[in-house]
Amino acid sequence: MNTATSPPAQRVPASAQLALFVLVFAVGLLAGAGRPRVIDEYMVWLQAESLVQRGDLAVPQAERLGIWYGVRGRDGRPYAPYGPLHAALLAPAVRLGEPLAAWFGIPASQRDLVRPFAAAHLCTLALAGCAVAIARLAAACGASVRAACATGAVGVLCTAWLPYAGTLFSEPFAALLLLLALRPLAERRERRELVSGSWFAATLLLRPSHAVLAPAFALGWAVATPRRCSRALVRLALWALPVAVAAGWLLWYNAATYGDPFELGYPSHAEAGLPINTFDTPLVRGLFGLLASPGKSLPLHVPLLLLGCAALAALWRSRRAALLTALAALLTALLFFARYGQWEGGYAWGPRYLLPAATLCLPAAAVAATRRRTGRRWLIALALAGALV
Repeated sequence: MNTATSPPAQRVPASAQLALFVLVFAVGLLAGAGRPRVIDEYMVWLQAESLVQRGDLAVPQAERLGIWYGVRGRDGRPYAPYGPLHAALLAPAVRLGEPLAAWFGIPASQRDLVRPFAAAHLCTLALAGCAVAIARLAAACGASVRAACATGAVGVLCTAWLPYAGTLFSEPFAALLLLLALRPLAERRERRELVSGSWFAATLLLRPSHAVLAPAFALGWAVATPRRCSRALVRLALWALPVAVAAGWLLWYNAATYGDPFELGYPSHAEAGLPINTFDTPLVRGLFGLLASPGKSLPLHVPLLLLGCAALAALWRSRRAALLTALAALLTALLFFARYGQWEGGYAWGPRYLLPAATLCLPAAAVAATRRRTGRRWLIALALAGALV
């Protein structure tokens, strides 16, 4: 890799990170609903409730309410198909929501609204964290601090991410974890393979389908050490160790819960008998929907990606491993979900399943805005376009 022309890595001041975090969180707090609205969100909320009250993830209360989505476990109880980490992240809001409501003097009749409000805005916190992570990753790739912070704000507030503020979807948490996993590659720091692998392993505990992105990160770590095959293998092994541990735990959990290590808990059909968990969507149809349809196309809902294309050559010379990882992750997610029966992501905004992988490519927009004269104008224009959408 040619490092002679590599732009120097920048550091985003702590004050700028805090300001960016507060800005994104404040806007998300105002814009977000602060409550579950669709069945995916309700199931995760009930999982968190069960985890706090009984110490397991069964959701018999969902069956009583008539909103259960999942399959029965070996013990005959109903389970939802969502990862245990998501419920664990929401558990503090379930446990502390009512005491906090009492401390703030909220009437007892309204306290049932406080816990889901607090849980939903944990997702807003994750989005604010994504904005900071985008800025830090962009600065590590050589973008100016101003362009990096602007891209972090625009990447959340002027894309399809904003409607996810105040929701209970897992994708904002997944995007944050993936950004944290990519950062060691962008910084080209030695002995950070375990850190990157640990962040990626956590995404498997949110949603096992993130495992399809593992080859993209493995490619990045292989490219990061091109001249020493033995060293590349060691770095790959270190990165894969926590990933293997997380995957092994999930297989054990599935076997213990469902009797089959490869059973993920998804029912075969949704409402009205719709088969969704299949991979029989024609590839052309799925690609058209994810790239060109008005409701779900990625360029329409994350227009900032278009500016990032102008930085591909510069990043290829300076941050090749990180660039290949981001592009490979997005391409893998695109091809994988284009064939999925529910490629549109259900009741959600934009191409929900693609958003975490697409977020890895947003720092390239900050690099383009830094290195090109018209980059700042394009950043503003695409921010306005994204806000309009």
